[in-house]
Amino acid sequence: MKTSFEIIQTIHGNFLINEFDCISYSLKKDEMWEDYMYAFYSQILDSNDICIDAGANLGFHSIQFGKLAKHVYSFEPQPMIYNQLCANILFNDLNDKITPYRLGLGEKESTKQMWSIKNEFYGINSGEEMYNWGGRGIEHIDATYNSNEVREEDLIKVIPLDSLNIEQCSLFKIDIQGYEWYAFQGAQKLLENNPIILLENNFEAKLDKQVLNMLLKLGYQCYRFCMNEVEDCILIHPKSDKYNISTKIIKSLPSIYKIKKEF
Repeated sequence: MKTSFEIIQTIHGNFLINEFDCISYSLKKDEMWEDYMYAFYSQILDSNDICIDAGANLGFHSIQFGKLAKHVYSFEPQPMIYNQLCANILFNDLNDKITPYRLGLGEKESTKQMWSIKNEFYGINSGEEMYNWGGRGIEHIDATYNSNEVREEDLIKVIPLDSLNIEQCSLFKIDIQGYEWYAFQGAQKLLENNPIILLENNFEAKLDKQVLNMLLKLGYQCYRFCMNEVEDCILIHPKSDKYNISTKIIKSLPSIYKIKKEF
């Protein structure tokens, strides 16, 4: 798999990128990744907040959280991408604010298989193949890709989030390619804090439906960005200290983001 790394300077920080990765390509081209998410959380976080970034990738959102909040716990299980995450934390002088973990999140401690990066072919850039490293997920019964092949380079350690005893959480961003259901099973104590949740959620996928139903039963309200593949959601609990400001900001976001209250 071809890689080519370089360090770029953007208005949102300095980043080590791989030119054959789609998220890196967007950062180099637009100096931004998922601007609609940034437009929301950049207005609600303050220096007292604790954030969790599950599926941190190379760390764009973790870096922004680190600039705004008190502390960030970032989870990225892929070895190469984890190394990028650590480098980007260093390049932005956020070592004291961001704690990175080369771990996946699930319902219990275990070793899991990730599907091959070859399944995440994204397109051609300058005549070279480009892949979506952030599109890889953990193989499970309802996963996008499953195989009986054991590839040691793609084996990762998974832990339940509650095992880390993170007592406070204001914002929980989770984008782990269909494994969210299992991650939430291992984060039941954390959910008692009623954090704002930034969630990738495919309303047509079985486990994603279960995730949304579970959160709605806990009292969460769901707002979905109706753009691109309409998979990104903001979930806010009425008991959250940030409920009023969050709903106000959602209503004030530019119409280009097309947010609608789903439930």
